[in-house]
Parts: sequence; structure tokens; C-alpha cells
Amino acid sequence: LWLMFVLLGKAFRGNNAPVAPQVPELVTYANTDAKSSMYVDGPVKLDQEHEAWKIIVDRSSVTIQYIKGYENNVVRQQTFPNNVNSYAAFLKALDKAQFDSPNSTKYPEDERGYCPARNRYIFDLQNGSDEVVHSWWTTCGSGNFTGSFSTVQQLFINQIPRKDLSELRRGTTLAL
Repeated sequence: LWLMFVLLGKAFRGNNAPVAPQVPELVTYANTDAKSSMYVDGPVKLDQEHEAWKIIVDRSSVTIQYIKGYENNVVRQQTFPNNVNSYAAFLKALDKAQFDSPNSTKYPEDERGYCPARNRYIFDLQNGSDEVVHSWWTTCGSGNFTGSFSTVQQLFINQIPRKDLSELRRGTTLAL
């Protein structure tokens, strides 16, 4: 009789646990205007010495930018062609590396101020004006990104031809 009351009580009460919003498989964005990006924000320094890198991947192109200062002054930029099949493979790999599963319970979405003497990595997937994914990780080991950091970082870097990447990085101090 006691067991029956417990089971009926649970049935009528329902499950009140919060449900995390589910992001569809990333590969579903391959044929859309969605752009995925990795922004590497260097140590907090005076404006003239601050450096950042940004790699943006979408269905038709891959762009790498070297940025100086806090107002996102693009100093160097190079764009390479891409295609839907390549983007789909990239998104599928990001999905497997859990690119889309940030944990906002321990750290907020805003990465500013964390790990000021080292690098912050900001990962985004934007579909038009919709922010599908936004997460971050630092070289200090903090952030709301819960996927495989080294895999995701390498996936973005691998979208840039080695020779061009080497040339773009010449004379810079910030590593990707």
C-alpha cells in the first residue's frame, strides 16, 4: 500500500527538474547561413599591445583574422573557400567533440576578467541573429566549455592551410 502511494504521488507530481535546452545536431546547420567561430583573446594589456585571433568557418568560406586592440582592429585577414560538404564534416566533428554543451552553472557566459594574464578561447555558433552556442575556456583551466578543448581548438586551426597560417603568425606573439 505504501509503495502504491509513493508511485501515485510521483505520477501526479511529475518531474520538476529543469531541462537544459537541446541544440539540434550541429550538422543540421551546414546548409544554412550559420557561422562557427573561435576567438582567442590574449592577456589583458594596454590597448596598443592587446592581441587576438579569430577563425570563422561557414559553408562558403574560412576566414582568419589577427586583431590588435580592444576595438577589434583587424590588422591581417585571409579568407579561403569552403563548401557545404566540408562544413558538414567540420560541424559533425565539432558535435562529436561536444562543442555545443556549455555548462553555465559554475561559470557565467561572460568570459571577461577570467585568466587575465593568459588566453581566453571563445566558441560561438551564430545562425543569423540567433546565438546557438556560446562558450569559453581559458588556459588557466576555467570556463563554461565542457567539450574536448584540444580537439575543438585543433579543428578550427586545421581549417587554415599550414603555409598561410605560418605566414600570418609571423611577427605576432599570441599563439592560437
